[in-house]
Amino acid sequence: MLLIALASLFILGSLAIISYIGLTQIKKSNEGFSRIIKEQNKQTALATKMRDAARERMMELWRISLTKDPFARNESYDDFLNHATTYLKAREAFLETELTEQEMVLYNELNQATGKSSTYHRKIADQFMRDEVVSIDEMLTQTLPSQRDSLNALNKIIDFQAIENEQTFKKATVEVERTVNLMIALTASTMLIGVILALIVYRNNAKMRLQLLQSNKKLLRSNQNLESRVMQRTRELQQANSKLQFQAHYDPLTGLANRALLTEQMAVILGQARRESKSVALLFLDLDGFKPVNDKYGHDVGDQMLKILAQRITGSIRSTDLAARIGGDEFVIVLSSIQEILHAETFAEILNAKLQEPMQIAGNVLSVGASIGIGIYPDHASLSDDLIKAADIAMYHAKRDGKACFKVYDKEMPGQGSERKDTLQA
Repeated sequence: MLLIALASLFILGSLAIISYIGLTQIKKSNEGFSRIIKEQNKQTALATKMRDAARERMMELWRISLTKDPFARNESYDDFLNHATTYLKAREAFLETELTEQEMVLYNELNQATGKSSTYHRKIADQFMRDEVVSIDEMLTQTLPSQRDSLNALNKIIDFQAIENEQTFKKATVEVERTVNLMIALTASTMLIGVILALIVYRNNAKMRLQLLQSNKKLLRSNQNLESRVMQRTRELQQANSKLQFQAHYDPLTGLANRALLTEQMAVILGQARRESKSVALLFLDLDGFKPVNDKYGHDVGDQMLKILAQRITGSIRSTDLAARIGGDEFVIVLSSIQEILHAETFAEILNAKLQEPMQIAGNVLSVGASIGIGIYPDHASLSDDLIKAADIAMYHAKRDGKACFKVYDKEMPGQGSERKDTLQA
């Protein structure tokens, strides 16, 4: 009986020791991995905060460039500085966390990108606050590439943290399963007569598995929420980029191409015409009588008139042609393919008649015409700038000879003299 009792005590003691060591090891592993995951989640949250602050700072810079109200501009400038402060605080907190070698590499990439973007942002913001003229093209050229690099670097850090979380969880699962399997093996070798105690141990293991499964589900939900937020921010950034791209290439009032897009498309159109041995007509339009309308009825009426005229121009050209607004009341139309000069002349007559049709704006019946100059590729010029210049000279002569008519460029035409500015303002 004593031997049985001793054997039983030995078995019970062995099972107790095995259970104690196994449970302690699992608890220690869970605590270690929980600490790592908590630190990684903290790093992810700080990186997300840095990315949001960087994006908001860019948006505030854009608001500063759009507003003319000094109070609203000061408020946006304060918000711009506040977002920069938020970014710096998040970055300091991020550096205080335990960073791996790979995380330091990603951080150095981020630091290089943000160093450029911060310098550009502050420089342009200060220029706006001093009412210095800063073109949209200049702002986009200086800020968008570095801003995109900064956001890409932050997204790399966030993606790396998500991967690290997944790997840490897998390690925790493997560690716990290894410990559990070891406990089961040791228990099986000593459980000759301790079936009941083995069942108790098994139940404890099952309970811990359930807790681990619950932790896994919670971590999965956290990662899904984080991914959803990242996707939402990405969509917002894409929408903002699309808006910037539109404003960089189109006139905001009429929706026609601006000078930048005209230059790009002219290179394409002339290149195709050169390959296919076709002729291209460029019409340079300057409105007649627009300035008196603008002065008498106000800029709102003038803007409405420009929109209507732009619609008439768009409705008169083919889908392969191009219309652009390059100045206050100056437009350029490119007929991508013509058989002979007569086609361009006929188009100019029809267009001018359509432009002169009366329009009702704010209870007023108004009408304007246009002086049109025509330049032909390759007869008059082979380069886009020279072709625009030729059409401009022809337009000047049309305005000088009576307005509301068109002239085809002739090499014998004298260039635009000092009197052009006064003539075009009429």
